[in-house]
Amino acid sequence: MICLALICAICLGQLERDEKDIDATSVTNGSQLSAQITSPASGHILRGDQEVVFDSVVTGGKEPYSYRWSSNVDGTLSSDKSFTIKAINLTGGEHHIILDVKDASGQSAERTILIWATSDNTSQLSEKVTSLSTNYNDASGQSAQEAISTAVFNETKTNNSNLSTRIISPADGYILSGDKEVVFDSLALGGQEPYSYEWSSNLDGILSSNKSFNQSAISLTKGEHHIILEVKDASGQSAQSTLIAWVM
Repeated sequence: MICLALICAICLGQLERDEKDIDATSVTNGSQLSAQITSPASGHILRGDQEVVFDSVVTGGKEPYSYRWSSNVDGTLSSDKSFTIKAINLTGGEHHIILDVKDASGQSAERTILIWATSDNTSQLSEKVTSLSTNYNDASGQSAQEAISTAVFNETKTNNSNLSTRIISPADGYILSGDKEVVFDSLALGGQEPYSYEWSSNLDGILSSNKSFNQSAISLTKGEHHIILEVKDASGQSAQSTLIAWVM
């Protein structure tokens, strides 16, 4: 009887441990790590010595989290959840700011925004942005934000002979749904014309070889797409711009 009771106790203990392991595995596997950049908004303009807060929200996965903020131009910026920086500490021009978060289980999540940094001609640039924000006429179909982004892009790249490009439509984070067509458009500056274009998605491959094109959700795979624009000029220089779009 004593042996039987001991065996039963061992079996019950093992069963409880197995159940706990199953529960823990279910929680870990069912909790997808997700990261968002909450500040600043994509398209933000950093000017002069004004400090801007870069902040994030992370959910899911397994704590503790590790953070890495970086710029495609200036490299690593911070390893904190949030940090402040000034435009004068960044190279002037367009920056792809990337937040890479990892959790204790090895999961990773990444988010990207576009910003512009300028330490020169601050007052003139501010006046131009203010004027566009207040008076811009959208009869052409271009949004005020797109016009502002284009103005800043021109301001910071006019005197640069290096090839530069950016996606001006749609906005980063855009959601495509149904059969409504969305215009994907670009701007390229510098380098040596003519330019060649290649638009691609990490899910669906090459989308277009034109400067701009129309796309509906029904011909794309559902989910999160990293849309990549690669431009090459006649001298062999290349430049990239990316955005994230969701297809429902």
